[in-house]
Amino acid sequence: MNDRIGTEYRLGLHEIGEGSFAYLQPDGGWGWSNAGLITSNGESLLVDTLFDLHLTRAMLNEMSKITSAAPISNLVNTPRSSPRLHAPRRCNTRRLRCWPR
Repeated sequence: MNDRIGTEYRLGLHEIGEGSFAYLQPDGGWGWSNAGLITSNGESLLVDTLFDLHLTRAMLNEMSKITSAAPISNLVNTPRSSPRLHAPRRCNTRRLRCWPR
């Protein structure tokens, strides 16, 4: 299925606009979530980590083709669910800030 901007709903990182990326994990069932990556001025904002460390590691590995030139400096985790609060330790950066605190 394609959404209104033409991105196919399949596993992986998809560019959805200039400097904006969506990491999708079909089928949307329990433990399968999505995340966003926004890049600007040589740094990136990660919106949400995934359900566990294994899934987050796979996502970050795929994002590395973008984040090697624009490292993740900020992380916003939108849900306050406990699994997502453990996964940020996979984001190896000295300037990482997490919200909500």
